Amino acid sequence: MIRFFAPFALLLAAPGFAQPPSAPVALDPQSGTVVIERAKVRLTLSDEYAFYDQQDAQTILYDLWGNTRSDASDVLGLVMLENSDPRGEAWGAVVSFEEIGHVSAADARSADYELLLTQLQDAVAQGNAQQQQAGGESVRLVGWAEPPRYDSVSHAVIWGRELAFSAEPVNTLNLDVRLLGRYGVLSLNFVADMPDLLEVRAAAGDLSRQIAFEPGARYEDYNQSTDQSSGYGIAGLVAGGAGLAVAQKAGLLTVMLKPVLTVLAVLALALAARFRHLFGFGKKSKY
Repeated sequence: MIRFFAPFALLLAAPGFAQPPSAPVALDPQSGTVVIERAKVRLTLSDEYAFYDQQDAQTILYDLWGNTRSDASDVLGLVMLENSDPRGEAWGAVVSFEEIGHVSAADARSADYELLLTQLQDAVAQGNAQQQQAGGESVRLVGWAEPPRYDSVSHAVIWGRELAFSAEPVNTLNLDVRLLGRYGVLSLNFVADMPDLLEVRAAAGDLSRQIAFEPGARYEDYNQSTDQSSGYGIAGLVAGGAGLAVAQKAGLLTVMLKPVLTVLAVLALALAARFRHLFGFGKKSKY
């Protein structure tokens, strides 16, 4: 899986991009039904989409888009439009899995996402000072590109952030799809430019309905007496997950969370920068 909460300092110290080799790269995109055994997930893709397995995804991210091996090491796959060429400009959705246990959906409707956004914006602003001291570019969390919403049928959480990077003329779209399962959360992360919002939003909705956990690993298969719980709900998932178990009460977002959110927002800042690296930002935009 993509390590969403790797130490910030380690991400800042990550080595530069590797140089893509000159040799041609062979890829084998899949269509139709695809099973990801590690996540216990089945993709039933329509003709519009192609899936690149773990090996191909790592090849695309490293050999074609010039990322380090460590960036791509935990990716389980990559979903792209069927008619797009990974060698050219195209968006992709990185697929990963976090085995964090069951995430409660009890707060899906009661959570105050506008308050959460304000807290995250404040925290990202504080994190910019650290980023700039380390020689990195600053970033501003403009707002929700897509307000968080939970689909109780597919058990999918979808939200998007608009990010303004100081070195980029066009704002960045970071759209997340989280599919809740019995043992953890499947993640699809899209990074594109904000003008691509309508296309990426449609793809995110489509894919959330074309992916399902296998019987026994589904969200509704959760056994409270035997299975692990993540300790937080939908608001915690959107805010960053780890460390938000203090918000045990549904929809509780109070001043007591601010120190936690500050840390998580700094890590989210590093994550956003990392995904920009994954998709070739700084060399040639993949979008």
